[in-house]
Amino acid sequence: MENNGGYLTPSGLEGEKSPDYGGKVKVDGKMYWVSGWKSVGEDGREYISLRFKSNSAHWGEKKQKARGADTFMY
Repeated sequence: MENNGGYLTPSGLEGEKSPDYGGKVKVDGKMYWVSGWKSVGEDGREYISLRFKSNSAHWGEKKQKARGADTFMY
């Protein structure tokens, strides 16, 4: 993946809190996971709200969930 580039694809996940889109970006040589939610502003315009998570935080959280931990710890 090119530096300062990335992609989003439909997540295929369902649920109120699940993101509509997911993907990866590379910024300054570091990989991040990105999640996006479709939203509508007060003015009626549609937009996508984004959240970025470092690659290490993403995988650390996945390991904690797999162990059944209630809280996320580094």
